[in-house]
Parts: sequence; structure tokens; C-alpha cells
Amino acid sequence: MQLQGGIQRFSEKYGIGDKFANRLQLCAEELIYEMLSGAAVEGAAVMLELNISYSEADKSILLELTCAGREYDPFSTPDDDEAHLGVTILRNVAREISWAYNDGSNQITVKL
Repeated sequence: MQLQGGIQRFSEKYGIGDKFANRLQLCAEELIYEMLSGAAVEGAAVMLELNISYSEADKSILLELTCAGREYDPFSTPDDDEAHLGVTILRNVAREISWAYNDGSNQITVKL
């Protein structure tokens, strides 16, 4: 899986421990799954881009996801919505979360 291998290499490069690397992997997977479930248009090509960066200043990781498709804010779901457990996980581990919809693309930023 390219995502998993990419996150593993990223974690090794920046000296991120296994526990935090696993959390990063989980957050990336849940975010992608949630967006594919809510924003993807059936029968249309999926345009999705995930960028991950590390800030040594505050030891934070930034996940930036762009997903073309219909407007969908996964964080507008109620906290106790069992159909969106991935969103609950993201809310519980993230320092900051933001969402915007511009020019036909959902843009999500999650700071861990």
C-alpha cells in the first residue's frame, strides 16, 4: 500500500515514533475514507491529493487533503454519529481541524 509505505518513510525521516506514526496512518486512512464516502460522485473519476508535513518548531504534523467532488464537510456530523467513527477519531486526536470548499474541491487541514 503506497500510503502506508509513504507514511512509514516519512516517520523514519523525521524520527517520529511508532505510536505517533500509527496514529498518523490511522488519521490519514480515516480522512480519505470519509471523503470518498461523502464527496465522491458515483461514476466520476476521483481526484484526491494528500500532503503531509512536519513542523519541528512545535513537533506537529499537518495533513492537507484536497478532494474534488460534491461539497462535503465531514466535521459537520454530530459527535455521537456511529456511522462516522473516523471523524470522531480525528476530532479526538487532532489539535486543529479546518474545512473549506473552493472551486469544486473540499480542502481539509488536520494538525496533529
